Formats: sequence, C-alpha cells, structure tokens
Amino acid sequence: MKKTVVNIVLLLSLVSCGTDVTTPEVDYSQNNNQTKQVTKTPVTTQNQKVTQTKPVTSATTKVVETKQPVVKATPIPVQTQTPTNAENKLGALTEENKLGSLTAIKTTVNIGENFDTKTILAGVENADSITKVNELATKYNFKVQNFMKPINTFVISVNGQDAKQLIDNLSKENLFTFIETDHISSNKPEEEKDVPAQSFKTLAEVVPNDVYFSSQYGLKAIKAPEAWTITKGQNAIISVIDSGVDIDHVELEKRVYAGYDALSKKTGESAGDVSGLNYIFSSYKHGSHVAGIISAEMNNKYGIAGVAPESHILPVKIFPDFSDFFTTSKESDGSAVTVVSAIADGIVWSADHKADVINMSLAVWDYSITLERAVKYAIDNGTCVVVAAGNERHLGNKKNYLAAYKDVIGVGATDAEDKITFFSNSGDYVSVTAPGYDIISSVPSFLSLRPYVKMSGTSMAAPHVSGVVALLRSKFGRDVATPQWIKQRLESTATDLGIPGKDELYGYGLINAFKALNDPI
Repeated sequence: MKKTVVNIVLLLSLVSCGTDVTTPEVDYSQNNNQTKQVTKTPVTTQNQKVTQTKPVTSATTKVVETKQPVVKATPIPVQTQTPTNAENKLGALTEENKLGSLTAIKTTVNIGENFDTKTILAGVENADSITKVNELATKYNFKVQNFMKPINTFVISVNGQDAKQLIDNLSKENLFTFIETDHISSNKPEEEKDVPAQSFKTLAEVVPNDVYFSSQYGLKAIKAPEAWTITKGQNAIISVIDSGVDIDHVELEKRVYAGYDALSKKTGESAGDVSGLNYIFSSYKHGSHVAGIISAEMNNKYGIAGVAPESHILPVKIFPDFSDFFTTSKESDGSAVTVVSAIADGIVWSADHKADVINMSLAVWDYSITLERAVKYAIDNGTCVVVAAGNERHLGNKKNYLAAYKDVIGVGATDAEDKITFFSNSGDYVSVTAPGYDIISSVPSFLSLRPYVKMSGTSMAAPHVSGVVALLRSKFGRDVATPQWIKQRLESTATDLGIPGKDELYGYGLINAFKALNDPI
C-alpha cells in the first residue's frame, strides 16, 4: 500500500518488516515516501476506531517556548529516565524544568501524515507533572488514557476534538518536553507459500528429528547445530512484539509464557494469544511465524526446530484482534494497523518483565521520540532490542527508524546462497544479516491442517538473530552479556559478506552462532 506525503505532515508507515516478501510472503505494507525531520510512527489501539486525517501542508517540527507559572504538584515516587536527544534535529528533550518555577520548557511538536485521530502522545520530565496534566485535561477537555511511567509519556485521548488543534494548544503550556501524533502503520503480508504435505514424512537421517529440519537452511547458515553443543537457550526469555502467538501450536505450547495485550492492557496466559479465527488473515500469522523461528520445540518429530529451542517466548500483542474487524480501520480486516503508543507500551512491559531480548519485526519510517525513550529504557534495563531492517530497498529504501536507535541490532535478510535479498533495506543502521527468504515456520491454522508456511522478509531474519541473542544470554548471563556487549559480539564474530568490512547491505555480515558462543572473550 503506498501513501504520499501531502503538505504539512510526513508520511509514516509502520510495517511488519517481515510482512513477507514473497517467494512466499512479502509485506510491503505502507510504502511511504521520504520523510522529513519529524516523528511519525504507525499503529492502532484496540476498542478504538482509527480514522485517517486529512492531508496537511508541511511536515515541520515546531519548537514552542513559553514562560508561565506552573502549579506545584505533590511529588509521586516514580522510576525516571533521562530522555535522549532527537537524532533528526528535533531539539533537546531534557530542558531543565522544575515545577513551581518560571523556567521555560522547549516543546518539540511532531505531526505525522497518517495517525490515529483519537490519541496523541505527550512527554514530561517526571511524574510530578501528573497533577498539572490533570488540570489541563479539565481545561482542554481531554482524557489521560495511559501513563507510561518509566518513560514519562502520556497517551492522551482527544475526546472527540481535533488532534492537531489539541497538540497546538498543549504546546503552548509550560509543561511538555514533546508532543506528537500517535502514528499509524500497517502489517499486511502479500502472500504465503504452502509447505507440501508430503514433507511431513519423517526423515530418519535428519538430526534433530523435526521433519522439516532438512529444509531449514537458515539454521545451518548461522551454525546453529554446532552452537547447540554449547547451549540451546535454557532460561532465556524473548519478547515477541507482534500480532500475537498461537499458544496451542505443537511447536510453541511448551515454549510460551503468559503475555500482554498492549491494546486492551490485559495480561495472562491468553493475553498474547491469537483469537480462534485469526488464522483467516495472513497478518495474524506473523507473530507465530516469528516465534517459531526463535523457539520452536526440537526433537518432537513435528515440523521445525527453533534457533534457541529451549528458550521461552513472551508474546506481546500490538495489533487489533479479529473482534475489531468491524470497528478498527478502513482496511480489509482488523489487523491492518497498530500505533506507536502500543509498541512503546509493549517495549516497556517487556523490559519490566525481564525479557533478555525484544524481537520487533516491524518498521517505523519516521522518527518517534516516544519510541526512542522506550527503546532506551529497555536497553538501560538490560534488555537487548533486535529489529528487522525493513523490506523497502526496491521501493525507495526508506529508513526504518525503529532499527536505527542507539544500541539496537538492525537486521538485514539473506537467501539460501548467503546473498542479500532484493527487498532488504540498506543503511548504516544495518548491524548484521541473517536468513530471511523462504523461511518455514509455525502458524495458526484451521484444525491444524496447515500449521507451517514459508514466508520471506527481514521479519524472518530478525528472529534468527534474537535466537542467537538468547543463546548468548543463556551461556554468559546478563552481567557479562549486556546489550552493548552482545551487539559487539555478534558483529565481531559475523561472517563478512559483500564489500570487505562493514557495508550498508550486510552490515558486519552473516551471524555465526557457534563463533559468538565459542570464540575467546
């Protein structure tokens, strides 16, 4: 789906990077044009209808400086974090602001072209601002939908009024460090490739005994079988922030922990599960496919083995469920869109629940302050962040900002011959590459009649890397294997491909699980 930037606002498309490029399945969801220096990010919230705003005139970043007395609020204990500076010249996020003083705050305003018209995002310096925000809610007739305390960011319901007008009004108050729209993006694979039924015949010579193991060229390419002589990922936890996971799939039923629905805010055993009819649409299969690549059960005489077959998955669902089919969006089904506020909430939840690594097979084509804060929070708390580079190289090669934040491991996709795929995004944010073409994995299906399909995309490459991160955490632990250490370890032990040294197609090269685990520290 392509969208064009119209006057004031930048275009943004958040696609599931592994929305699959076909051979089987390529997902080139919103094909937005180039962006400017504004934050745009995609996504949707459950139980809330998402509409598209009218085109605007120019996507400029506005900094508003005001001096007004601020009502002193009762301090609320909170875990705080110093926000990061905007990479795209959006201005400092940490202007000194003490409640009760006349110190002016510079408010960064970021408006995207496609955004949820019902919510906006607003950042503050600390939780002491809650009282003042509540006062402004009365003054401007909005509602606080959520407060992500670890990153000091409010999700604000506009309560029926124009989102851009409310942003303009709030930017004049001496309170917010940034205000941005809750950008929308899609997650729609183009097609799938069936796995022939005859492949289910058990192959006696295959080790492990999973019947499709011989077709899992990706495992062999990254030296996973050799790595399994050292560890299979015991005790490692991987958060899969995606469309949900089929918790009853034979490959995943023993590998999935209680998860989180970032839209409904539900937690528990079924919170990250896909609904009973979700198998109807390809986009619902995406998260289960990603989870299978990482943690599918080994030696169960069924389909596949995961990169880290003894690790566990924390499913975090950020896309609307099938129940929202009639209310969620203008697209053909309820899975079409998700929003930045849901992604950021999922990141924070995953870090708070001690995930060793977060896998995001998603693309966000415009810079988001909210997402940068969330990613930094996760990394500062010891959680690695792995992100698919994107499937847009042949469609303009838009930068995936989600993969480009500091210390994130951005992943490109290679094929069965270790060549970069035609769709894999290039850029200085590509850290390493991994197999991402014709990758077989688990998906939900009617009566389990079609429980495996092949998909292509950097969405499939990223979970190979997340699986290796799980192996590293399993062997070395959190104290040694920090997010920064793991990123450097993967890069230094990768098999160099393409131009000698790091390049924008392959990064540092194809990951090598055995070398990452076995080379001297």
